[in-house]
Amino acid sequence: MKRILTEQSGKQTLRGRARRAACIFLVFQALAISVAAGSMFFAASEKNVFGLMNPAVAGCPDLSDNYPIDTCVRAAGATDIEVGTVATFYFETYVESGIFFSSDSYTVTTFNPALAKVSTNPNGPFTDTVTIPLTRSAAGYARSPNIYVKGIAAGANTLWAYTTINNDGNTLNINIRSAPAPGSAASSLFSYISELPVGWTSNIKIKVTNGTPNTNDIFHVGTTNASAFLYAATPTGAFSAALDVPIRIGADGTGETAYFFVKGLTAGNGLAPVPQITACGAALPCIAPFSMRVFNVASVRFETYANSSMSSPNVALDNNPSAQGGGLRIYPENKTPLETPADSLRRQYVTVVARLGEALAGKIIRFRVFDVDDPSTDDPALDPNGADGRDNRSGNYYFYDSGTDTSRSR
Repeated sequence: MKRILTEQSGKQTLRGRARRAACIFLVFQALAISVAAGSMFFAASEKNVFGLMNPAVAGCPDLSDNYPIDTCVRAAGATDIEVGTVATFYFETYVESGIFFSSDSYTVTTFNPALAKVSTNPNGPFTDTVTIPLTRSAAGYARSPNIYVKGIAAGANTLWAYTTINNDGNTLNINIRSAPAPGSAASSLFSYISELPVGWTSNIKIKVTNGTPNTNDIFHVGTTNASAFLYAATPTGAFSAALDVPIRIGADGTGETAYFFVKGLTAGNGLAPVPQITACGAALPCIAPFSMRVFNVASVRFETYANSSMSSPNVALDNNPSAQGGGLRIYPENKTPLETPADSLRRQYVTVVARLGEALAGKIIRFRVFDVDDPSTDDPALDPNGADGRDNRSGNYYFYDSGTDTSRSR
């Protein structure tokens, strides 16, 4: 390689020419030359850009410009920094072309140090500027260690990293926002449902935003209708009319309780108002009362199954003799010897109608069938399990919502 140093407009210029096999590259670059500890450093001019020009580094496009050294100032997380908190940044630098030595040094600061200070340690001390020495790889790449920025006062600002060899600099816009004002904390209840069947449980929790960082509190959970709900820390109880639930507010001012459980106790049966879950912290504000309707199945009745496609109606249900257990009975056999297979099957059907305690359209009702004992005999030859039920093929089954009418209250 042949190097020629010439004086031009009071600046030193390096013109170089390198030959490789069949390719000839002519590179004209403006270089700053400094001598430190007997070593000469050539640093090509840098461009004020947000983005690393090395295409091998994800996220920073190559602009293919004429600047041989590029730097990308980056945020490890958000660029929005709350006053009194610390955010993490770093920068990457890459030499696209030109002659360079591996050692370099950057100064990192902000355009307005009154709004934000910088440090190489997340715990400080935080000052107006920090110096970041780095060593580029043989390919010309280097990543700085993490740089920590602490918000001091609210306002828009710019993080600036520039090399001491060539002070063109590289920037990233940041914003310092005010900490939440005292008393601006908000509490809310999280629940998957707003309607609860009697006897069922559901998991719920309380969330808090803008609380005082790194503090503890306790929410006292109750209800506007003491007969509607019971609460417990676990799904199996013990359930009580009120519950104290602890909460921890983190460094960012947010927090949430562990899940706790609410159990429907008494149905409202359409009476107003709908009962509400309440919760207030000792220091944190109360949640907005959360309406939770409690409902139940008020009645279940059996009807003769009817189908217009059948050759003849089913035999109507009638009363089962009290000596045989009472209730209703169905005639599940063929009415004639020539019954079609479809009619023969439908003779075994019965319609079950459940009605809610209040008109709530769209609710899914699930049915369960119990095989009770035949009271006519406990003779082991006929009834091998005596007075116990569940000795028929029907077993003990749930019938889910398939085939149910959920378009009206029942």
